[in-house]
Amino acid sequence: MEAGFELLDHTADVKVHAWGPSIGECFSAAASAVLAVAYGDVKAEAKEARTIKLSAWEPQLLLIAFLMDIILLMEDGFVPATFTVKVKEDKDKYVLEATAKGEPHVPAKHGIGTEIKAVTHHGLALNETQDGGYEATVLLDL
Repeated sequence: MEAGFELLDHTADVKVHAWGPSIGECFSAAASAVLAVAYGDVKAEAKEARTIKLSAWEPQLLLIAFLMDIILLMEDGFVPATFTVKVKEDKDKYVLEATAKGEPHVPAKHGIGTEIKAVTHHGLALNETQDGGYEATVLLDL
């Protein structure tokens, strides 16, 4: 299974269906979907790196926290280009270590983008697939 995502219509919000051969690649695909919603086809260059470290009691909550961190990076003027994500189970919690590579936001190059207010719990799903991969569904509040 290759990692990927699709954007699905959902009233005033955007529903994201992401998948990947590992939970980390599924999270990375979901982050790429957030980027696509915010900036469409605009591409950033991987000039700088930002590190994200998070933990949560459940992998679904970790996914929401990770995507919210990506949104916060964009609000702070950083446009990601690529994501590398590792998720592991550590005792009674899940731990994420990720790197987002990208560049500072330049309005003339990236446009103003679409504001994403939040990643919601409504319709949230994260499941292991029959082939050992993962798929996730999240709703982005615009």
